[in-house]
Amino acid sequence: MTDEKEISCLIERARSAGALVFVTYDGDEHASDERGFIETVKVFGLPGIGPAPMSPLYAAERLREVLVGQV
Repeated sequence: MTDEKEISCLIERARSAGALVFVTYDGDEHASDERGFIETVKVFGLPGIGPAPMSPLYAAERLREVLVGQV
């Protein structure tokens, strides 16, 4: 399981590790982020992950696995 706060932290960790991360948002005005909820995540530059678009849940699972012991 994941939430917006955790996936955002994982995305920042991936970026700190040198990855390019592209995020798309759904534009939902009820989200705490003015852009909406995270819809897809694409990661480039981390071995073992990407570059296909992933759901936030799948991205969180993959990022946890790949970032273990990094940053």
